[in-house]
Amino acid sequence: NDDGWGGDLVMRELVQHPDGSLGTRFVPEMIPESAPRAAAGPIDLKAEDGRAERLLRDIPNDVRITMTLEPVGASRYGLRLRAGDDPAAGTELRFEPAARRIAYSASTHSGGGPLAGGPSLEDVPGLDRPIRLDIVCRRDLVDVEVNGRHTLVDRYWNPKGDALGFWAEGGGLRVVDFVVSPLK
Repeated sequence: NDDGWGGDLVMRELVQHPDGSLGTRFVPEMIPESAPRAAAGPIDLKAEDGRAERLLRDIPNDVRITMTLEPVGASRYGLRLRAGDDPAAGTELRFEPAARRIAYSASTHSGGGPLAGGPSLEDVPGLDRPIRLDIVCRRDLVDVEVNGRHTLVDRYWNPKGDALGFWAEGGGLRVVDFVVSPLK
């Protein structure tokens, strides 16, 4: 539902993991077509105390982004999607290894401003090891696939948000295999 309108249909493929549990992933044939840009070299962050962050500019609103995040002892780490200079701009996709949790920090609805707290996934193992992300942002949807095993979608719109931020707390984060592909 999108404030009384028909809304969007988000398709998933159901997968069974080796332990018998179920998960979801993007349907490959339904991922929007994109035009890859040059990949960025590794990005390294180190936060002894507090938070280390790096902001990349000129990220389109309608985009597919793929990367591998390699946490190095970080207590929390993540991304700020559709971000700007203001730390409150954008929605954070937060990974909490000890809590085994992935969560968005904010959501929006058509015609409304940001709402604190977004959707989350609980009991996700392996967040202290390298994880592969496939992210599709289209119109006001921010959709992520984690390791081909879990998906999490949020509705967040910030048309002036042309930045993508990487951050880590209590340790380090390395970003590799980073590719930004504007949607066609």
